[in-house]
Parts: sequence; structure tokens; C-alpha cells
Amino acid sequence: MKMKEKIDKIKKKVSENKAVDSVKKKTEKSRSLLKSGKFGGILLLLLYSAQFLYGCVLHLGGSMYPKPFVFLLGVATIAIAAEIAALIIKILLGGGKRSRIYFFAAVALSVVADAYSVFDKNVLAIVIVILIPLALDIFGRCFFGMFFKKHKKTIFGFFMMIVSFAVIVLFGVFFRRDCYGADVKSTYLALSPNTETKIPGFAEYLENGPYNVKIIDYGPDAEIVTECVDISSLASRSGIKSIANKLYFGEDLKNTPVAGRIWYPEGETECPVLFIVHGNHDFTVPSHLGYDYLGEYLASNGYVVVSVDENCVNELSNENDARAVLFLENIEAILKCNGQKNSPIYNLIDTDNIAVAGHSRGGESVSTAFLFNDYSAYPDNGNIKLAYDFKIKSVIAIAPTVDQYMPANHAVEIEDVNYLLIHGANDQDVISLMGEKQYNNVVFSENSGESNFKAFVYILGANHGQFNSLWGRYDSWPGFNGYLNTANHLSEEEQQTITKAYIRTFLDATMLNDTRYAGLLKDNTKYMADLPNTVLLSNYMNSKFDNLCNFDDEPDINEGDEASISVNCFGMSTWRERKESVGNGSDENYVLECYWPEGSNPIIEVSFPARDITNSEISFRIADMTEDALKDAKILKYTVELTDTKFNTLKVETPGVIYPALAVQLYKTDVFTDSFEYKHQMETVFVTPEMFAANEDFDFTLVNKIRIYFDRSEYGHIILDDIGITDKKM
Repeated sequence: MKMKEKIDKIKKKVSENKAVDSVKKKTEKSRSLLKSGKFGGILLLLLYSAQFLYGCVLHLGGSMYPKPFVFLLGVATIAIAAEIAALIIKILLGGGKRSRIYFFAAVALSVVADAYSVFDKNVLAIVIVILIPLALDIFGRCFFGMFFKKHKKTIFGFFMMIVSFAVIVLFGVFFRRDCYGADVKSTYLALSPNTETKIPGFAEYLENGPYNVKIIDYGPDAEIVTECVDISSLASRSGIKSIANKLYFGEDLKNTPVAGRIWYPEGETECPVLFIVHGNHDFTVPSHLGYDYLGEYLASNGYVVVSVDENCVNELSNENDARAVLFLENIEAILKCNGQKNSPIYNLIDTDNIAVAGHSRGGESVSTAFLFNDYSAYPDNGNIKLAYDFKIKSVIAIAPTVDQYMPANHAVEIEDVNYLLIHGANDQDVISLMGEKQYNNVVFSENSGESNFKAFVYILGANHGQFNSLWGRYDSWPGFNGYLNTANHLSEEEQQTITKAYIRTFLDATMLNDTRYAGLLKDNTKYMADLPNTVLLSNYMNSKFDNLCNFDDEPDINEGDEASISVNCFGMSTWRERKESVGNGSDENYVLECYWPEGSNPIIEVSFPARDITNSEISFRIADMTEDALKDAKILKYTVELTDTKFNTLKVETPGVIYPALAVQLYKTDVFTDSFEYKHQMETVFVTPEMFAANEDFDFTLVNKIRIYFDRSEYGHIILDDIGITDKKM
């Protein structure tokens, strides 16, 4: 039986039902009104749908055209698609309601706009994506039917107009208003011990320095002229993006410009240099200019900052290897100019003192660039030769992606370099802390410099876009971003102040051997008085770290990194090794996961051959995995006990603050349904001999056991990693 015949048979059965027939008679006038005004419903649904397509087109480079034109293009595109769909349905089924096609198109685009909330099974989000198109359809039908089709004005018509209009207005307020949700930052800050301690000079350190800052651009048509390069073997343009990109840039990837902007201290020579690169964004936005706050700040304090323009590879896919090579080509071009006597930047840069930084996809590409810097050929095609070998000392990744490019299907592992990771808990683009995988894949060999280290900071209230002055408060496209909850975001100035503080202390420590304020990277407690009011979770490890157990090498849960090291847990309902999956690759980090019931005596014990920790510190990474309601959030209570070979013991209570899982509401629908996304982020705890009460019997030269006791009064769930001993140097 044909589909049309089946549908007709079902319709006949429904129409012959007496109850259905009775309802049809009683609602005949109302249905007639709605039917007569269907064009009004279609029109409103079309305009509603067009705003989402408008946002997509703008994001894909449509901002090069007048916005009204882009919106009308969206209207035309949806109308054409809907009419084609109606024609196809008519051919296949013999008929179909055109208005339903527009309705379902509006619902589909609403689902895309509110995708994360909908797919997280948020009931309110599901209601919104269906209710709003329905309200628009009803209002348009009633209004058009009564005032344009001269249908008899009815109480039903006015009632439905009022109700649907109220729904539309409420949605408009919901979509445009930002101030939703509890003050999450204050809730968590209230948990930590207050400190009035200020580090002398740190407030001034955060201000612009004494040097007058000069700016100069480079590129094929800039003051410093550079040549184009061919990256077409590593990336390609296709489809509509290719057309828009070609119209805007006028060149293909065989003639990719080497271009950017330089900030530098006037009159100085042989300055340390930071090369920074942006990530993926609308290619019509000059994203490389969005790090002006860093350029001005660092240049005023004696650094050269080069912001690389890679807008020509934005809106492509699988191009992160191309980003890395283009970045290295920019470094090569600038260093070449630095060595030419007729160049405006002659002898400006100390070529032995180079740092690289990237944001978003750029944050991933700088790690790849560091890898390629040592390679003689491209890993996925040996015919593509690489020959760079720059003196890169330090790598900075800001809210990076990971594994978008994997050399020969391997995770990117970089060795013997200083590494800083910065990420925001309120990032609505790179939602998970992808960069933690890269952090774990920064390794130190026996030949690593004594001062090499890696660190990262996780910032409550920081989003993705505000690390770049041109990207802004919303981490989504126009037309979509109204679903995002930005109420608990830091201001752009606050977010950039924290970024400046961490980047400068990192660069000073790794490039100038200036560690005055490098303590910020390990323990920010004493620095918070001069920083914006938020929670900063820190991790740190240096090249001299002696890892007793990191749970990565052996599946034997009782064994540490050596056979002579043992791990035991007591009072736990469960303890096990667990894979921490971040990114797309197979090189994953393992941690120790422990659960304990209320009233138990939970203890983690690590035994090892005696170590001298007199001038060292014990450290471990830990995260509280419990997900208490915001009002019930509390600091994890724990005690660290050391034992020496003579069985003497010393204890210290809570040597470092461990915050509970950070509850964030990334979407407005989360606020109204009182739902949270919990960010379980590890922190590094340091335990030093100075923290313990004096005890002449205890021998810090012969410590052989570490015990961590947890509060027995409550249920607990934690993960633990990288238990070890290191010196106190930065």
C-alpha cells in the first residue's frame, strides 16, 4: 500500500470518530481563524528562523557585508529551503502543510541554538525550543487572520494573541537579559581562609612599566614587508567557506600572508620576545589585534610582543598543523628582519630568549609548533621538509583545544620546556579543560634545565572570548548567544588582569630568571589581595620532581613508580585506578580514585625508601569529586602525616585549600531549572617541613611514609595523582 493511501486511511478513521467529530464542530470557528491567518504564522516563523541563520552567516565571514543584507539572505535561504521541502513532500505524499514545514524548521534551528541545554535533557530548554515557535505561529495566525484577512474578530483570537504575545515577550527578556543566577564566586571565596597579606610591590607589578611602547605592523603591504608562504599542502578551503574566504582575502593558501603586529619598548635592543597567535574566529575580525592589552603591558616592561595574523586559516577544519607551520614561518620572518641592518627592528630581539603563546586553536598550535621546531620533516608527509630550530624556552596555552592535529596519530608530547596553561571555568566554547592533557604531556628528561617547570591556573568566572579584546563576553554566534548565561563572568578587565599577572610572572621566571613573584604560579593565596576577586585553582610541577606514584605505568594499584614504593588505602568503600580521558587520543592520564562512606576512617598511605626532604617539599594533585549543592559547598578537610624510619610522626591539618567541585551554570536554562555543571579540577598541594610543629625527634632526612587522613564524619569522593617530592626552586 502506498504511503498516501495509508495516510488517507488513518485520516478517515480519525474523522469517523464521534468524539473527534464533536471537537471539530465546537472548534470550527477557531480553526478557521488559525487557518485563514497561516501566512502571518509563516512570516513570523521565517523571521525567527532567519535570526539563527543570520548568526551563522556572520560567523562565517558574513560581517564583510551589510547586516541587513545578511539577514535578508537568511530569510531567502530558509524560504527557498522550506518551499523545496514542501514540493518534495507534495510529490512523495500528495500534499502537506507548508506552515508545518516552517514550524519544524524553526524548532530545528532553535534546537541547534540551544543545543547543549537540549541535549543535556534540560526540560525547560526543550519546552522553549518548541513553545516559542508555537507562540509565534499562533500570534501571527490570529493577528493576520483578524486584521488582514478580515476574519471575524473573536474572543478566542484576542485571547490567543495576548497569551502568545506574553510568551514571546518573556522569551525576549530571557534571551536578551544577562543577570541570572547566584553569585557563585562569592560563595566559594567565603569558604577559603581570609588573608590580608600583601606581597610588597605586586600591585605596581601589575601596572604598565616605564618603557614607552611603539607599534609596528608587518606583512606584504605593511611597514615591514614580508613575503607570502605556501601552506596549501597542509590545509585547504572548500564549499561556501572557500568562496567567502577567497572573496575577502583575494588569495588562496598558496599565497598565505606572513603578517602581524609588533609591540616593543622604544630605544631598547636584544629584548626577550613573546610570539602569540589567536585561534578560530570570524575571519573578517582582525583577531591578532585582540591581544593589545598584553602587547602594551609586556612591551612597557621590556618585552617585544609579536601577535601573528592567521585570520586567513580561520573557519577551516583539520588545519591546526597548518597553523603551527604558519606560526613558525612568522617567527622566521621576524627573526630575519631582526638581523637586517636596514630593518626598523634591527637587533630588537634576543634570539636566544623566545617564548610562544596561543589562544584557543592557537593554544594547541603553539605546542605543535614547538614539536615541529625540532623536526626535519612533517610527520604525515616526509616530502614536506621542516628546518626551524628556534631557541624557544617557554610555551603558553590560553584556553587551548587539543588533538585537532595528532602527528602520525600520536598525541603531541613536548619535552624540556617551560609550560603555562590558563583556562576559565566559565568557558562556553572549549567547555572542558582540554589543555590538561597537553599539560600532562609536557615531560622533563634527565637533561632538563634545573629551572624548567610547568604550571596552570583554572579561573572561576573566566570565559573563552575575553582573553581576546575583540572576541568579547559571548562564546557563541549572534542569534545563538542569548542562551548563554554570562552573569557570573568576570569583566573583561578582570579576566585580562589575571592573564597579564600569570603570563608576566611566568615569562620573568623562565626568560629573565626573575622569580620575585613567581610564587603566584604555585600558591596564589598571598597574591589575591591585588587580583580580581575570584577563585584561582593552581597546579605546578618542576623538572626536579621525584614522582613516587602517578598511576600511569602499572595496573598494579598497590605499586608506585618503583617496586619499592607501595600505595595502600584504608577505610574506603572503593579505591581504584581511573582513566582521565581528555582529548581524542590514547595517551590518557590515570589517577587514584577513592570513595569512603560516612563514619569510616579514610586514609591513603604511600610508603617508599627513605628520602631527605629537609630542603624539599612533598606535593600531590587532588580534586574533590563530590557534587554538593551550592549552598552546601565546603572545603575538603584532611590531614597530612609524615613518618620517619624511627616511626616518629608529624601532622599538619589542611596544608592547602581544596575547593569542592565548582558549580557553574553556563546556560540560562540551567538557572531556571537550578541545575549545575560541576567542574572537577585538580589542585597541587605542597607540604614543607616548615608547616609542621617543631619536634626534635623527627628526622626530615629519613622520611619514608606519607599518610593523608580525610574527615570521617562525611561521605567522600576524591581523585589523587602525582604524589612526589621536589626541591623548592621555581
